[in-house]
Amino acid sequence: MDQPETADRADPESTPEAPKLPSLPTRALNVFFSPGEVMAGLKDNPAWVGALVVGAALTVSGAVLLPAEILEATMRQQIIERGGSADNIETMARIGRIVGIGGAAVFWFVMSAAMAGLLTLIFAFILGDRGRYKQYLAVLAHAFLISAVGVLAVLPLKIAAQDASLLLSVGTFLPFLEEGYFARVLGFVDLFGLWSWAVVGIGVAALEPKRTVGGAVGIVMVIPIALAMIFGIFGG
Repeated sequence: MDQPETADRADPESTPEAPKLPSLPTRALNVFFSPGEVMAGLKDNPAWVGALVVGAALTVSGAVLLPAEILEATMRQQIIERGGSADNIETMARIGRIVGIGGAAVFWFVMSAAMAGLLTLIFAFILGDRGRYKQYLAVLAHAFLISAVGVLAVLPLKIAAQDASLLLSVGTFLPFLEEGYFARVLGFVDLFGLWSWAVVGIGVAALEPKRTVGGAVGIVMVIPIALAMIFGIFGG
């Protein structure tokens, strides 16, 4: 009598594959609501091009949508406050608008590449994490979609205040502070930027199992604070 087969045979085609990375629109949405899930997926699939292009497009849109007259008024006020002449302000504002729109995209790519390099230096080379440059760039490109959306979110406030330089910062909610270095530093601590850097910290922790989210966020937050302190020295 034949014996029934009781042992399962391994089917090589049934081996589960690594989960595919969600589409870019899904990742862009989830970075706001489920950043840990997005960052975990980027560990094995460090896609960065699409997120970086979307971020640049959003920042350029913010520059394009800002009314030219508001930029001109802001430039005029800043020049007068510094004791300069505003005779050619219309030409200066026109040139400034063109440079600002073109420069927004260039700055976005350069800034992202430089900050990814800084993350690689700090975590991979100094602290000994196993993350690679491409992974840190993917993390940063997705996390900074928050800052890019922030550019558009603050636009109505700029239009209402007729101030092209308006920034939604920690200092915005502390108007009682006396003018000085400390107030300037807090004025440069952008809230959308802090949110973005916090998500970067989540991504750094996702790349290195031994690193806690709290520890990674704490280290990463030194970067925007240090930048604000430097900007505060020079006044902008």
